[in-house]
Amino acid sequence: MGCLESKKLVENVSNITNKEGHHIEEVFRYDKSLDVSRFGSSEKEIQCDLKFNSGTNAADKTKIEKLNKTNKFKTKYDNRITAKYDIKALIGTGTFSKVVRVENRLTKQPYAIKIIESKEGKEAFEAELAILRRVKCSYIIQLIEVFESVDKIYMVMELATGGDLFDKIITLGTFCENDAAKVLKMVLEGVKCLHTLGITHRDLKPDNLLYYHPGTDSRLMITDFGLAHTRRLCDFLFLTSVCG
Repeated sequence: MGCLESKKLVENVSNITNKEGHHIEEVFRYDKSLDVSRFGSSEKEIQCDLKFNSGTNAADKTKIEKLNKTNKFKTKYDNRITAKYDIKALIGTGTFSKVVRVENRLTKQPYAIKIIESKEGKEAFEAELAILRRVKCSYIIQLIEVFESVDKIYMVMELATGGDLFDKIITLGTFCENDAAKVLKMVLEGVKCLHTLGITHRDLKPDNLLYYHPGTDSRLMITDFGLAHTRRLCDFLFLTSVCG
């Protein structure tokens, strides 16, 4: 999550899940007693609980209960975020960011919010944010809106629930020619849009291609623009940096 200690706890829970094969869901609950807005802050503190199912063994339950008791998962969210979106679950962590699943309070539409913290994090995502603000294509992950505070950037994005192409390949084993052609067509449509804008992704691989939903008719979306390059008029025509 936002700090090293929290990240360690998330990794510990992941180890429990992988080792025992049980599903552990991370749930956020808002506690009014944690609301610090009345003290002049523009953020609300939300506590994340880890929820185990009936298949989790006693040892793992004890570990999870201990994690919840220590309350290491408290995270502050901008009031504008909590007013518009209901925080549902933590779905990913990175060096400078974490991703949470949310739901629009009015439309009930699910989204993902990438929360970028620290000065280094903002610098790392500056190029990606600039690119996503320009791109509008069905085959590229869409940026819905952006909220900026003093120390955080909140990127509200489409929520892809169908997994990535790499997992699909592993699951199916092989792709028939027709399915492979559909995949390639969607990827090339996305690349065409990027190249029209002078953007080179530079890290295209099955892991960075996400299915919007688990169905067989789902569209595929290009994601992860951390290594992308936007060509300027003064730039040399060919790129020479080693990437990906």
